[in-house]
Amino acid sequence: IYAYVTNKGITSEDALTPELKSAIETVADDPQLFPARVNLFTDKAWFIKMSPTTYRESVFLDPARMKGTCLIESNLEWLKYVCEKIKWQPTAFIFHSAFCGSTLMSQILETVFNCLSLREPELLTSMLVYNRSEATQEEKTLWFENLQKLLSRRFEPEQSVIVKGNDFANPLLPDVINWKSDVPVLFMYTPLDEFVAACLKADNRREWIKQRYDVDSH
Repeated sequence: IYAYVTNKGITSEDALTPELKSAIETVADDPQLFPARVNLFTDKAWFIKMSPTTYRESVFLDPARMKGTCLIESNLEWLKYVCEKIKWQPTAFIFHSAFCGSTLMSQILETVFNCLSLREPELLTSMLVYNRSEATQEEKTLWFENLQKLLSRRFEPEQSVIVKGNDFANPLLPDVINWKSDVPVLFMYTPLDEFVAACLKADNRREWIKQRYDVDSH
């Protein structure tokens, strides 16, 4: 099911299920609709319908690897309206140098402490790109706070949220600390020799290094 949401209402190519209607109506209160992608330059945001089970089963929350169902598209006006109704709740962050056990750490914390673990959401990279853009400082602050509130939603009041970024999001760490200095942040890394050995042992990891090199060289 595909739905498009604006402040004027909802349109859909198919009949919306009651569950999807409920998710849209309560989007400010729980994370059933996860922001898979937000483009602050083209006035578009896309949400995927998720459940506690699909969150756990999604090793990463980038659009290509999420286990959710149904697509909701919105404009930024509606997204801003939603975010204004969200009360930010304390959220912890994991940043890392890759191949250091950060994914395992997030899964352990999720299991032991019954927290909602958001692993590598693309949203963090969107924040970083926008914070480094030519937008006004007022707009940067507004959207940084809005998207942080969006990530802080949880299914249960006593539940904690842990956001594990991908390595591209590491430059966002100072922005997070400067925004709220009491936000728990864990930075994970491995010694250089172990990191190099981890990168060389598999074809996909060698490709990972090439991709990072290409990004840095530009």
